[in-house]
Amino acid sequence: MEKIQVLGLCRFSYPSAPGGFDDQTRSMEDVRARLYEPRRMALRFLWFEHVALPSLRQQTDRNFTVVVLAGDRMPAEHRQRLLDLLVDTPQIKPLFLEEGQVHRDACRAAMQAHRDPAAHAVAEFRLDDDDAVADIFVERTRMVFRHVRHLFEMRPRVSVDFCRGALLRVTEEGIDLRPVVAQHWTPGLVNYRKPDDPLSLLDALHTKLWKGMPLLTLPFPPMYVRGAHEDNASAISRRWDKIDSWQTEPHELRRLLGSAFGIDLPAMETAIKAWRKGR
Repeated sequence: MEKIQVLGLCRFSYPSAPGGFDDQTRSMEDVRARLYEPRRMALRFLWFEHVALPSLRQQTDRNFTVVVLAGDRMPAEHRQRLLDLLVDTPQIKPLFLEEGQVHRDACRAAMQAHRDPAAHAVAEFRLDDDDAVADIFVERTRMVFRHVRHLFEMRPRVSVDFCRGALLRVTEEGIDLRPVVAQHWTPGLVNYRKPDDPLSLLDALHTKLWKGMPLLTLPFPPMYVRGAHEDNASAISRRWDKIDSWQTEPHELRRLLGSAFGIDLPAMETAIKAWRKGR
C-alpha cells in the first residue's frame, strides 16, 4: 500500500516581501507594523484558537503534519503564545522563517522542508488561521488517493476539491453562518504531488489549478469552514449572498460546526465580545 503523507500549511502573519498581497506597503517596517499591530494579532489568535486549532486537534486520522509559518522577528509575547498553543499538538509544527522573503518562496521552502522523501505522494493542503477542516479531512484525503491513483501515475500532480462547506462570519451583531458550495476554495483543496516536486501548493493560483493538473470535485460531505471578518483579505462579506448554498437548517449547521469541526460557537461569541470591548 502506498505511503501518503498529509502535509498542511498555515500562514500565521508571516511578513513576506512588500507587495506580495497588493497592499501598497513600501517597506518591511510597514509590513511588520501592519501585521504585528496588537489588536490585529489578538483577532488572529482568537480565530486560530477557536476555529483552526480545534478542527486539527480532533482529526480522526492523527498521522498528519501542519506547518505553521511565522516570522523570525515576531514579537516575543506573540511567539511564546503561539508556542504555548501548539505544545500539546505534535502534529502542528511552528516554523519561524527569516522575514522579507518572497511569499511563494517562503511557503515552498516550508513545505519542502517537511516532506517525507519516502512517501509515494504528498497530499498538500492550505489552512488559513481563520479556517477549519472537518474531523475526517485527513482520513478522507488519504482515502481519496485511491480514486486518483491512475491519474497520478500519468501526471504526478492531481488535485481534489472538497467543495461543500460553511462560511462563518463575524459582524457587529454577532456570528452569522451560511452553508456554501464553492469551487477551488483553499481550505477544501488538496494537491497530491511527488515528494521531490520542485514546486508546492502556492506556486499556482488556487482558482487556476485545473488548467495545469487533473482535478476531481467531491461535493460531499461538508469539509471546511471559512472565516469572514474585518481582517479577512478575501472580502467574502461583500459576496455573502451571491455564493451558492446547500440546504440545511440553521440549528443543524451550528450543530455541525461543533460536532465535525470542534468549534464552540458560544465560547467564540464570548471571546469576540471581549475583543470588541478592548477597543
